Amino acid sequence: MTARESPERLADVAQVVITDAAAADYARARGLRLAEARRELLEVACEATRRGADGELEQWRARTRTGGIDLAVRVLRQDSRHGRPLAVIVSADARPYR
Repeated sequence: MTARESPERLADVAQVVITDAAAADYARARGLRLAEARRELLEVACEATRRGADGELEQWRARTRTGGIDLAVRVLRQDSRHGRPLAVIVSADARPYR
């Protein structure tokens, strides 16, 4: 990646999947119903960029000024029989972003 290229987004590297536990984490943090939290989490997480790894789990982060969200997710990457790899979000931590 050159200085002018933007970092790779989670949605660029794999099909994003959200576990029930991650959706529940996000729902609690944002005060949303589960279905609404899952949709919003997917939208924000797709824009996340990689920040490192902790064993098998990768750390990804996204910040959105318009939504006021600072999101950190832990992702487990898995191969898929259908071609594109999976990025399984196993936990999510959302805080207000100002």
